[in-house]
Amino acid sequence: MLIVMTIFAINVYLQHPILDSFLFSLTLTFGLIPQVLPAIININLSRGAREMAQKKVIVRRLASIENLGSTNMLCSNKTGTLTSSSRFRA
Repeated sequence: MLIVMTIFAINVYLQHPILDSFLFSLTLTFGLIPQVLPAIININLSRGAREMAQKKVIVRRLASIENLGSTNMLCSNKTGTLTSSSRFRA
């Protein structure tokens, strides 16, 4: 959004038509999304790893944060040791 506003402001300052300036800035922004998306994902996963590290969680791979985010159920025993992903009935 900041990119759109900046490019739009520059084009208006250069006295280009307002509609053309807006459409150009919007088109340029959508064109940049595929190139910037991996960086945005890595930044957000790194932020998640940093927040988890503050809570004394060890994160070895950033992709594991994404996998943990899609977890519906996490099973552990009394000591907190993680068990297998299947459920057992006692």
